[in-house]
Formats: sequence, structure tokens, C-alpha cells
Amino acid sequence: MTEELLFFAWQVPDDGYRVIRSGGRSYLVSDPGLWSTIRPLDNGVLFREFANLPNDADAFVGFANQWGHLGVAENITIKRKSVPAEPLSAWTYYVGCLRRLVDMRDRVEDGHREFKFVRWPDKNHIVIRIEDEFGEDRLKIDVSEDAPARLKQFTYSDTYEPALYYLKLRTDKVLREHVSPRLMWSKGQLETRLVPDNLVGAIFYQFSRTVGRKMNHRACERCGKWFEYQRGTARYCSNTCRVYASQQRRGLT
Repeated sequence: MTEELLFFAWQVPDDGYRVIRSGGRSYLVSDPGLWSTIRPLDNGVLFREFANLPNDADAFVGFANQWGHLGVAENITIKRKSVPAEPLSAWTYYVGCLRRLVDMRDRVEDGHREFKFVRWPDKNHIVIRIEDEFGEDRLKIDVSEDAPARLKQFTYSDTYEPALYYLKLRTDKVLREHVSPRLMWSKGQLETRLVPDNLVGAIFYQFSRTVGRKMNHRACERCGKWFEYQRGTARYCSNTCRVYASQQRRGLT
């Protein structure tokens, strides 16, 4: 893990978050109180846990209570006071976006070369359309003579490179908005590093570091939690889950 990710710190309110309604929208808010500093990216598969959240307010609150808010709050007025609040629509957007990107990355790693959501209506245009529980995402790509040189290299009817291009565009958009270059100390010297501005930037940056690399990630067969494994035969995320599964098989639970 890169140094800027290793030392990314974030804060979580000790009393957690709750959901309120204001102006016809739902928001994630915290009450005044103590906050604890954590290092979310000590969890090497945090991006997978985030991408696997259901489109559900309770799931968003549970994640926020453990890892903090995304860092995309806006000010709303509650009882004549302006308070920071994070719209749940932002959670739906970012979870849905990362869910699609992680799924695409995994399919590429598994050797898939065909992507049905990519369509060529003609030789000069590509349409990408993905629809899921988080909504619909559409992207139209111009590959005519006026397009950038890289896009003109796409082969008509091929769906693989357009899918990779979609992955690049959507990932880059979040990185541009939530990751910034900064001067940081490193071994007594100042060096330019890319540093996440907030939790959503850190999560997408963590994900971006996995693109094009073989990652040893697997869902625990007992609790479903994602974990990094050292041995290819590993089936459980912890010794607790391994022992519990063993007891279940022997009828001891």
C-alpha cells in the first residue's frame, strides 16, 4: 500500500450517525459529541465492503458508524441552525458507481473479453448502458475521425476496450474530485504525493490501485466479509469464523 494511503486518517463520531428528512430528501447527520480518529485503509478490502453495500439507508448508516462519512456533506437548516449533512443520494451514487467498476475489474481479471452492456449502433459511436438497483448509467463514446487518437484505435464491434475506457472515465472522475497532489514529508524530505481529501476519495483510490493487478480477495464462507488471503485454500476471514464453521459441521452449534 502506498504511504499516502497507509497514513490516511479519518474521524468517526462516538455516538454514530442517524438519518433525518429535510426538504423531501434523506440525510446522514451526527449529533454534537466526541469523535475518534481511525485509519480506514488499514482494512485492505474496504473498497469491496463499500461496493457490496445494498442500496439501503440502514446499510449506509452501519458503514458510516464504523468508517465515517464520505466527506461530501452539504449544509442544511435544522431548527434555524445550519448543520452539515450528507445526502443519502450521494451514498447511492458512489456505492453504485464503485459496484459497477469492481464488477468490471473482476471480470477483466477473470479473463472476460465480452461485455453485453457495450453496444455499437454504428462504426462511429459506442453506447454503454448499465442498469441496476442503484439506477442507470449511460455513456456515449464518439470514435469518428474527429475523436482523440486513442479512441479511433477501437476495433468495430469489440466490447473489451470500450469497457476498460468506461472504467477509466468513471474512476478518474472521482479521483479528480476527491484526491489531490500535496507536498508530504517522506524520510526527512518533501515529496509530491496524491492524497485522498476524504473517505470516498480514499476508497476509490484504494480501488484504483488494484486495477490491472492480481488481488487475493475472497468472501468469507461463513460471514460473507471480504478478506485478503495468503494461501489459495483460505476459506474464512478469521480464526473465529474458521472455528465456528468447524463446529457447525460437527453439529456443536
